[in-house]
Amino acid sequence: MEEVKNIITRRDRCIMEEKIDRLENHFKIYKSDMIDVKDSVKNIESALIGSSLNGHKGVVSLLDSLDKRVQDLEDQQILYADKLDALKWFQRGLIGIVFSYILWLITK
Repeated sequence: MEEVKNIITRRDRCIMEEKIDRLENHFKIYKSDMIDVKDSVKNIESALIGSSLNGHKGVVSLLDSLDKRVQDLEDQQILYADKLDALKWFQRGLIGIVFSYILWLITK
């Protein structure tokens, strides 16, 4: 009976050691994966925000500057459209005056 208990306890001990080994291996792999994820997050953060090497001009600041430039261009386009509309009216009036003057000369 004692031998059976010893065999069972040895067997249980072996099973527990195997489980512990598998868990240790799993956590080693998990730790290396977490280090890879941490490095990836640092790289993504550096790309988005920028780093001291590039003056903190990452993708976010580039998008902000592009947005400002587009807004300026849209504002200029509105002003140019207004000026062009005024120029069209002026040209129409000038052409009307020229045709009226020519018609007045012909009828005189």
